[in-house]
Amino acid sequence: MFGRLAGYEDVNDANRLRRDQGRAALKRDLEAARYAADRAFRQYDAADPVNRLVAGELEARWPAPEDYDRV
Repeated sequence: MFGRLAGYEDVNDANRLRRDQGRAALKRDLEAARYAADRAFRQYDAADPVNRLVAGELEARWPAPEDYDRV
């Protein structure tokens, strides 16, 4: 009987490992997105107000975040 329970523990460990890896990947993706957004804000703030119209046009041409994996 206990031999069967050990099998369930192995399955639970494998599921836990996959879940933890998924969470770690999502956490890295979130950190990368926050960094990219912060960098974009800093670049925009650093632009001279006269050039912000140009900066806005360039920003409009950037790929959307959901397109990054295709770039």
